[in-house]
Amino acid sequence: MSESTDAAPPEAYPFSKPEGLLAHYTKASTAFEDILPGRLRLSPYRLMRDPAENKDIEPNIVTRHGDSAIAEAWALIKAERDRRRVLSLTRDADNGGEFPRFDCCWARPRMWEQYGDNHRGACLLFDPMRLKRAIREQWPDERTRHLDNVEYRRHGSAEVYQRTVIADQILSDAQPPSAAADYINANRDAYFFLKSDDFATEWEYRVVLATDHTSDDADERHKSAHCNERDDYAYLDYRDSLVGVVLGERVPPWQWPGAVEACSRINVKPGRMEWRNGRPRVFPVR
Repeated sequence: MSESTDAAPPEAYPFSKPEGLLAHYTKASTAFEDILPGRLRLSPYRLMRDPAENKDIEPNIVTRHGDSAIAEAWALIKAERDRRRVLSLTRDADNGGEFPRFDCCWARPRMWEQYGDNHRGACLLFDPMRLKRAIREQWPDERTRHLDNVEYRRHGSAEVYQRTVIADQILSDAQPPSAAADYINANRDAYFFLKSDDFATEWEYRVVLATDHTSDDADERHKSAHCNERDDYAYLDYRDSLVGVVLGERVPPWQWPGAVEACSRINVKPGRMEWRNGRPRVFPVR
């Protein structure tokens, strides 16, 4: 599939069926004051809702050199994982069925309630190909980025505990931090893309990015764009990948004109959510 650099017009997205977009549910104030100006915020793992993710996950570490080697190897692994920041998006479900709108990424009642400020927030819709391009341009080293669907299992990311690490292989490397990074990347599924099946209805698509670059061409502009040391978040310029903003059904009408104006400034299609006869629909904002 080609990746055009020209943004499609707003009418190119009818929001009436699954279109392969990625959704981000948030408060209205966050959407219009923080995100629409041009960037998305990625969070450290300790802020994830899944308790198997917001705790340190120590694998089974073995060595011939005692507890100190285990502690050193674990510190390197933990430091590498702590470099990563996470952006959670919602993809279309692939359930199929008679009513395809229920599979749309913007048609998740629990997501609206939990993340969309109890239906008073907004759902931002991104074109995945353009978003991937923006990420590659800002994180050119493929070792510093992971993008994939989340898989759901009963034990979730606690599977890391079942992995075995030979500490001596990490510590004997000429660059132990690099060896720890290789271990993390080799086990990316367990560390970054497994969650408890209690979260399965979220149909999560996840972006995991390292907070700095180790390549020679990393400059201060890259570093400042990637990680804000003050608040421990990372920031991504999403560029032309935002294609729509859907208002929750409880957003009051007096806020609609401001939303329309904000969307028109960046050539993004606005809509509003309704559940008529229990079925999800996106209507034009008038």
